[in-house]
Amino acid sequence: RLHPADRQALEEGIAASARELAPWAMQFRLQHPARGEVWIEAQAVPEREADGSVLWFAYLHDITARKDIERELADHRDHLELLVEERTRQLEDSNRALKQRSDEVADLYNHAPCGYHSITAEGLVVAINDTELAMLGYTRDEVVGRLSVRELLAPHCQDVFPRTFPRLLEHGLVEDIE
Repeated sequence: RLHPADRQALEEGIAASARELAPWAMQFRLQHPARGEVWIEAQAVPEREADGSVLWFAYLHDITARKDIERELADHRDHLELLVEERTRQLEDSNRALKQRSDEVADLYNHAPCGYHSITAEGLVVAINDTELAMLGYTRDEVVGRLSVRELLAPHCQDVFPRTFPRLLEHGLVEDIE
């Protein structure tokens, strides 16, 4: 009733154990007439008898339920791996689309017909578009992270900034100002 796929390994294990008088352990399948395939875990210790034959003291344990759970877990793992691969592909597609959209927005920002800049709450320039850089005659490296927006204003406008910028921060809007 030994499963044909396990016969050779079992025979080789028993033969090696008999030759070396070494303990052996193995998992193998039997074809049970009522239950079908049954997994057995065997552990055996050989002992040589007076007549030269080998006698094994063995422990056999039905591990079919454990094997069924292992197979089910492997199926779940395989399914999860497929889901992860699919989700990874979806995320990569989304990231490519977001990158393309981000590039389009950056292009619009940089090539707008008017100057744009972004500043911190302290007035430090953290982003500026190409149009404004061309208008002012600066490079991006000279401005971003180095200059305050106040330093970019004409001298006659520099005193307006400290009065109006706090209102902009508080209300999000300042009107009627050049």
